[in-house]
Amino acid sequence: MEENFKNYEKTITKKHRISFSPKYKEEFKTSVNEIIFIAVAEKAFEKLGWDIVYKDDFNIEAKRKEAGWMNERWTEIITATYTNGNISVKSESLGNEIWDAGKNSKRVKLFIYAYHEILKTFDQKALQELEEEAERKNNWDDYVIPDTLPKPVKTKTPTLAIPLYGGLFTSLVLGFAVAFLSVKGVYLIGLFEFLVATALVFAMKYFIKFSNYTDLKKLQYLLAGMIILVYASSQYFQYEIILHEKNLERIGFWRFLQIRFYGGGLLSIRQIWAG
Repeated sequence: MEENFKNYEKTITKKHRISFSPKYKEEFKTSVNEIIFIAVAEKAFEKLGWDIVYKDDFNIEAKRKEAGWMNERWTEIITATYTNGNISVKSESLGNEIWDAGKNSKRVKLFIYAYHEILKTFDQKALQELEEEAERKNNWDDYVIPDTLPKPVKTKTPTLAIPLYGGLFTSLVLGFAVAFLSVKGVYLIGLFEFLVATALVFAMKYFIKFSNYTDLKKLQYLLAGMIILVYASSQYFQYEIILHEKNLERIGFWRFLQIRFYGGGLLSIRQIWAG
């Protein structure tokens, strides 16, 4: 984004929206026709650094991208529509938040400002040239038919192996981590469950991406199996860690689970083994 637009963005008074899909809309009038409007709006989106995803004779849309802590993601979609000189600009959140913290109003107001600033740089002659250029582009007048077409991009063959083995490895690692922290007495109920769930979701996201496997029903079964494996393996790892650290006689894993269930936890286990 250009510096003058960044400076203006800091001065915008935000208007907050709360909804399952927060959105904000404003309207203004313009003296130019739809061809010039779309051409200027396209330049505005480009200068703001937003990705244009659609346009036709009366509408243009762009998505705003934001760098996350792991990867980039689209945060809002901004749509501008021309109707007999009236312009409707709408920004809608693309995430799963229900409160937009005023971001949608900032996108709308920033686009309107950028549109007017860019429009002021064109005199009447320049506007006519812009319109002619846009018409040539829309009519494909300057298009040169290529002699050869690029080969289609090869797609990965979907495979369940990556989610399956990756899920197995991830579940065992998480199970060991939970077991180790539980034995050390630093397990926090609620927080650890949340962290485990978050880790499983992120792991599945990248397993699906790398494997190109999208059978939702099988992936749901796999995720359910991963959750069960995390819990079951954490119990077994606790059993092994306690035996190793305390040099105790093996009583059997099933007996261990019975003690945990009836005796009330790690303290009871130690008391029984000690006795």
